[in-house]
Amino acid sequence: MNNNRKILAPDYYNKFICDGSKCEDNCCLGNWNIWVDEEHYKKLNKVNNINIKEKIQKYIKRNRSNPSKNTYARLKQDKELGKCAFLTEEKMCSMQLELGAEYLCDVCMIYPRYHNRINEELEKSISVSCPLAAELILLNEKGIDIVVIEEGKSIRTSIYKSNEAIISKNNIGALKYLNEIRVFSMRLIKSREYKVWERLTILGLFVNKLDLIVKEKKAENIPKLIENFKHLLTNGGFEESLSQIPYQAHVQIKLLKELIDERFFRGIHSLRYMNCYTEFLVGLGYVRDEDQNMDLENILMNYDNAFQQYYNPFMESREYILENYLVNHIFKEVFPFSNKETIFDNFVLMVIQYSFIKMLLIGMAGYHKENFGEQHVVKLIQSFSKVIEHSDTFKTHLIELLKNNGFNTMAYMTLLLKQRDVSMSRCQGDGSFDNIDYIKGFLCFDGNKQ
Repeated sequence: MNNNRKILAPDYYNKFICDGSKCEDNCCLGNWNIWVDEEHYKKLNKVNNINIKEKIQKYIKRNRSNPSKNTYARLKQDKELGKCAFLTEEKMCSMQLELGAEYLCDVCMIYPRYHNRINEELEKSISVSCPLAAELILLNEKGIDIVVIEEGKSIRTSIYKSNEAIISKNNIGALKYLNEIRVFSMRLIKSREYKVWERLTILGLFVNKLDLIVKEKKAENIPKLIENFKHLLTNGGFEESLSQIPYQAHVQIKLLKELIDERFFRGIHSLRYMNCYTEFLVGLGYVRDEDQNMDLENILMNYDNAFQQYYNPFMESREYILENYLVNHIFKEVFPFSNKETIFDNFVLMVIQYSFIKMLLIGMAGYHKENFGEQHVVKLIQSFSKVIEHSDTFKTHLIELLKNNGFNTMAYMTLLLKQRDVSMSRCQGDGSFDNIDYIKGFLCFDGNKQ
């Protein structure tokens, strides 16, 4: 009798091994609360082990606000120490040492793994917010393939996303073609005959048309849309359009810096991310004069120099790092059906996250200069994922800000994605986009910080 089950997973999945004692950014560090599922809360409530019982009673508390089976209680952190109260000096879990892994809540047991059940298929992946996973996922030069693997049926599973989490009245018809859409999206992002920014731009054109089809309830046209884009990709049908997109460094810097600062002002507890953010600021010369003004022209010059001299020479042969980040995101988040917002919203959010990462890396390259290397890229993407991608409230806030200010359009996404051609002279703005100079300070705050 076969006690195994088949799952869909990236080919790296079974290579990952957690080693908290050697982890550079242990997931038990930091001031954050962890959901405890009902089954394990009740199991822990019956523990009589005197070495651990007092901590269980002090740090694991019922969730009285709209609880579910998965959010039945919270594991509170020790805020004075800035870590989980059960973490030992050797960076091991005292709960697991005393009671065994079967007493760990689903989040603690499964993270950084993510489990989805989509159209009856069980899918498993891993988040790049774990340093060991980030290195494994990002530095794979061959790229990521999705494969069928087997695992024991007794291995614990906790579902992150399911059909119920991604279905809305607006997209239900398109879910019939979910597999074809995701396969095409991942294959497009892996098309190395195009630069990564070009692949994302083409994906945006596809998602934009897909969004329109879904809104018009014409899902039967999706297979034809996919075939048309495959044909254009094969025959170079996008080359002229891509070449005509203006490079607008001032737009990228103004908009992205404003948005990334919005996250900073909400409070960041990751020292690892803050180190990267500080290097970015120093690398691009973000300093104020006596009148508290910033010299944008100087920042743009530093941005341009950092890209040409340090970032591009390093990343040009390592674009697979960003490719792997995007492919992993598409699979893990069930892109472009990541949530119940519009399909295009999910593309906008992915572009913003990618653009954040690229901008921060260019600044870091300006800081480290010739010493800029893989360790800096992995460190930034991992800590960024932990700070930005784990915050659903901030991601929702980002989409709302962009919508409220009219920036959630394909035109703006192409401006954010366009990468400087090293053969061109520096462009600071041209044509119809010059009026975007007012971006600095455009955010409309409502005072409801979370």
